Amino acid sequence: GYPDLEYIVIDGGSTDESVEIIRKYEPWLAYWVSEKDRGQSHAINKGFERCTGELLNWLNSDDTLSICALGHLGAASAESRSSAFVCAGSALRRGVDGAFRVSQVRASPGPQLALRTPVQGGVQASWFLSKSLWSQVGPLDEDLHFSMDVSFYLAARTVECAWLSVTEPLAIYREHPRAKTFQLCSDAITERQRVLARRLEAVPSGERRANREYLRQTISGMWLAYASQSVPVPSRLIAVLRAVWICPARLRSRRPYGLVLRAMTVRLSGLASLCGGRVPR
Repeated sequence: GYPDLEYIVIDGGSTDESVEIIRKYEPWLAYWVSEKDRGQSHAINKGFERCTGELLNWLNSDDTLSICALGHLGAASAESRSSAFVCAGSALRRGVDGAFRVSQVRASPGPQLALRTPVQGGVQASWFLSKSLWSQVGPLDEDLHFSMDVSFYLAARTVECAWLSVTEPLAIYREHPRAKTFQLCSDAITERQRVLARRLEAVPSGERRANREYLRQTISGMWLAYASQSVPVPSRLIAVLRAVWICPARLRSRRPYGLVLRAMTVRLSGLASLCGGRVPR
């Protein structure tokens, strides 16, 4: 019921019933297309090229906007003194068990870092951007498949940009095993590291040490989180070793150290069977 909405659907040439569903809603769409593309980032870029509105957002097939989300967004964006801005909102994550949990948007802790946005939290679908910011920083990097939004918002740190936040949930993300980002994967972590390392190269030398430490903490934390998932034991061990190699200080932290021990000792029985022998105590 929000006025002046522009719905654009970019489908990658689906062969299921997607096109029939899109045609059902065609009277309410400003534009739609179903054709093969070069990936998600390319599809988003194609859609944003068609946008004429002042506020932009992309929704994936697992996302929905919350009730009253656009009203909250409109009120918050009206307070921006800059035409280039990001408006990040909280989000609801619906787990595979059907339970909801809140991903609260918040100000980033500690000093401002070039590798960290001024606000954190929510999900990708609860972050909106102005058309003015897109014209300065876009398009998305089409070589990225997992961290294209991270790369974009870090690039926004290099221009005059206002960072707004909305505490109310603006979007709902549905978790399910077939979702691309349901579980961390090694490709996603490697890509995130590449994005942060590339941004680090442009950081002034006087600020590089703190940003490098943030990079190490972030990527090693992602590897430890990956190791805690239901992945094969060899992959689990490799992830832990990568985490400690990137950030040796993890060994001095009690909580990650517990993860290391669980990954490298409790699960070693599985590795023993793979090796055809018994792991010595």
